[in-house]
Amino acid sequence: YGHFYLNEIITKEKPDIFIGANDFWAFNGLYDEPWWNDINCALWTTIDSLPIYKDALANAGKIENFWVWSKFAETEMHRLGHKHVKTIHGAFDTNNSKPLPNKQELRARHGIAEDDFVVGFVFRNQVRKLVGTLLEGYSIHKKLNSKTKCKLLLHTSWATGWKIEDFIEEFGIDPKDVLATHVCSSCGGYSIKPYEGEDKKCGLCGGVNTLVTPNTNLGVDDGAMAEIYNMMDFYVHPVTSGGLEMPIVEAMMCGVPVATSNYACGKEYCEQDFVDNIDHTTYREFFVSLS
Repeated sequence: YGHFYLNEIITKEKPDIFIGANDFWAFNGLYDEPWWNDINCALWTTIDSLPIYKDALANAGKIENFWVWSKFAETEMHRLGHKHVKTIHGAFDTNNSKPLPNKQELRARHGIAEDDFVVGFVFRNQVRKLVGTLLEGYSIHKKLNSKTKCKLLLHTSWATGWKIEDFIEEFGIDPKDVLATHVCSSCGGYSIKPYEGEDKKCGLCGGVNTLVTPNTNLGVDDGAMAEIYNMMDFYVHPVTSGGLEMPIVEAMMCGVPVATSNYACGKEYCEQDFVDNIDHTTYREFFVSLS
C-alpha cells in the first residue's frame, strides 16, 4: 500500500503527528508531499547493514526526526554527516518474557529430557538468518562429541525460506536432534518435537490438517513464546544483519544466555559482557529496484 495509501489518508485526515515505522523504502517520496512540513513527522526505520541504503542517505536532510533502532545505524549516519539521526530502541513487554519456575515440567511435556542441552534460535526463515551455518556448526560439534546430549530448537516456518530438511540431510544430522515448534490453527496449542511436515493432525485437539510450523500468519501467543524460551539452555542468533532482532532481548529477559553476530544491531548486544560474540565476515545487503 505504501506511499499512495498513506498520502491519501494523511491528506484527508490531517493528523497533528505522523510517525512511520517501517523499512525506509516504504516511505520514499512521502517527505516531498506538501503536508510533510506542516505537521510533526518522524520516520522510525531499520538501517541494518552497510553501506547505508542510498535513498536513506540522499533524503536524510529532509527528515527532521530521523530515528533508527540501534546505535550501529546512528553511528554510521553521524559519520556521514547526518548528526540529527538518533536511536530509539524498541519497547518490550516484560509481563510475559521472564524466567519461569517450571522449566523441567515444560520440557517433560514436550518429551525433552532433563539432561538434554537445548540450543534455540527464533527467527523468520529468510536469507539473512543463517540457519544453514548453525546446522553445519552443530554437525561439527556432534562429530567431535559423539556422546553430546545437545539438541537444536528452531522456532520458525519450515515451509518457507531455507529448506531446513535439506541442511539436516546434507550435514548428516539425526532429524530427531533438531526440534521444531508446531502450532495448531484450530486450538492455538503448540508442541515441540522433530519436524513432521505441514498440515498435520493436531495431537491436542484432533484437528485435521491444522498443525503447521509458525509463520507470518500463525504463531503462538506471548505466554507460550516465553515457555519456549524457558525450555532452552542457550540461545544463539546467527544473522548477517538486523535492525533490532527482538528474539535476542526476549531470550535474555527469560534468563537464557545469548550469543549473536557482532555486526549491525548485534554490535550493541556484544558490547554487554553477558552476551557471547559470534565472529563474522562482512556481508552486503542487495536491493532490487521495482521501478
